[in-house]
Amino acid sequence: MLSPLTRGSIVHRALETLDFAHPQPPDDGAVGRLATELGATLSDEEIEDVQRLVAAFAASPLCARLAGATRIQREAGFAFALEPDGAGPLVSGFVDVLAALPDGGALVVDYKTDPVSEDPRELIERHYGTQRLIYALAALRSAAPRVEVAHCLLERPGEPVSVTYTADDAPELVARLARLAHGLLAHEHPVTAHPHRELCGDCPGRTALCSWPESVTLRPAQPLAGSLAGSTGPS
Repeated sequence: MLSPLTRGSIVHRALETLDFAHPQPPDDGAVGRLATELGATLSDEEIEDVQRLVAAFAASPLCARLAGATRIQREAGFAFALEPDGAGPLVSGFVDVLAALPDGGALVVDYKTDPVSEDPRELIERHYGTQRLIYALAALRSAAPRVEVAHCLLERPGEPVSVTYTADDAPELVARLARLAHGLLAHEHPVTAHPHRELCGDCPGRTALCSWPESVTLRPAQPLAGSLAGSTGPS
């Protein structure tokens, strides 16, 4: 069966070439080629599933907003020092889409292929709250006066989970990230008490170093009410 990580990668690659102004899902052959590039072979049902998720985003208000952007960067890389003076750890990564809006603000869109069985806001806060802080600070450090970070759950693309930040919020974002990074900076690497595939799937030590078996590190996330567990600790 197709793993959730490979499924997500195929969908993301399909969305990388989506024309936001005239969006159309990829045909069977295009999906098959994307899967082959990742070493996967898809069934007809899996091809239709990828097309369904892309089509759902294509019909969403968020896609229409991207069509009206003045500039679009896909897989936009970023790197910034946590402290404005260049001190502290270097934070780097990529965002799925970084858009410049006509009003001068920035819009970051992050696609998620997670199953949705709860309030989307709670799901995003629990699993991607730290990611949202990083994306917001990256955009603000690139001189955007404000940034909206929108996590789009492709199973429910009409309900993006969005938070907007301004330049005045940057110091608080730095402080929050510094607190979250304390264990890393202090070389403390405790094993998480709540492993799951969203946290552990791409961990380089998962197969050889982790004390949890793969049946646990690759299981779906378990709801943890009122907690950000699963957002920061290594597996």
